[in-house]
Amino acid sequence: MKKILLLGAMLIGSLCVSAQTYLVAGNGGDDATGTWLGGLSWNTSVDGNPNIMTDGSITLDAPTGTWAFKVVSVDSEGAASWFGTEAVDFENSSEGVSGSGNIQVTLPAAGQITVSFDGTVITVTGNFGELIIDVYTLVGDATIFGTQDDPSNTANDMEDNGDGTYTKVYENVPLMIGEYQYKVAGNHSYASYEFPGPMMSQSLANLDGDGLYNITFTFDTNEADDSEFKLTAELEYVGELTAVEDAVADDAVVAAYDLTGKAVAADAKGIVILQYASGKAAKVVND
Repeated sequence: MKKILLLGAMLIGSLCVSAQTYLVAGNGGDDATGTWLGGLSWNTSVDGNPNIMTDGSITLDAPTGTWAFKVVSVDSEGAASWFGTEAVDFENSSEGVSGSGNIQVTLPAAGQITVSFDGTVITVTGNFGELIIDVYTLVGDATIFGTQDDPSNTANDMEDNGDGTYTKVYENVPLMIGEYQYKVAGNHSYASYEFPGPMMSQSLANLDGDGLYNITFTFDTNEADDSEFKLTAELEYVGELTAVEDAVADDAVVAAYDLTGKAVAADAKGIVILQYASGKAAKVVND
C-alpha cells in the first residue's frame, strides 16, 4: 500500500513539474510606444499576464499597426520555450501572416487577432493587410518636441506636401551645444511605423553654439530606408540666448529644460534653459 501511495505521489509530482502554461508575448509595452494588445512588451510572466491562452487559444483586440509576437510555453518553474514562424500552419492561418522567427501581422484597421496553439502547431487568424499611414509625427528630445519620445503628441505632426514628402518647422528653439535625438512615427504609434527602426534614432548636432535655432525637418517617403536623405534636419541660427533680466517682466515661462533636453521645473537646481511665451529664451543657473 505504501508503495502504491509513493508511486501516486511521484506521478502527481511529475505531472505538476511538466504542466505548461501557454501565452503570447510580443512587441510594444504599456506606455506611449503602444501596447502589445494589453500586455507588457515580450512579457513571459505567468502572474497577472493578460495574454495567457485558455484551452490553447486567445483572441486579442488589436489597434492599427504591425505586431510581432511568439507563443511561449512556460513550465511550473518559470522556464520559457518560444515558438515562432517555424511552428505556424500558414495554410490554415489568415493571409498576411509573415515573419522570420517572430510571427508578424499588420492590421490596416483596428480589429482582432486570434492565436491558437496545440503544443506543436500555431494558427493565426484576423483581417490582415497593408497598413496605410495617415500621419507622420516627429518624436525625440523634449527640448525640440515639447514631450519626450511621444508619438501621440499631435503638435509634432508633419505637413503633407502632396508629393511623398513631409515637413515640419520649429522656430526659436533654445539649444545648447550637444546632440538631440529625433525620428518619425506613423499613425501616432511606433507599432504602426517608425524610422529609423526600433532602438534607433538620428542625431541633430554640429550646432554653431548655444542659441536660438529654426529647425526644418523633412521626411521623404520616396527614399529607401537606407538613404541618408530619408529624414533630414536643417538648422538656422537666429539669435543668442537672452539673459533673464532682458526678458519682459510679465513674460510667462512656458517650458524649462535641463542640458539633456529633459523637461524640468523652472526653479530646478543647476543649469536650466527657460522658454518664454514671447519666444525669448534664457539660460540660467539655479542654486
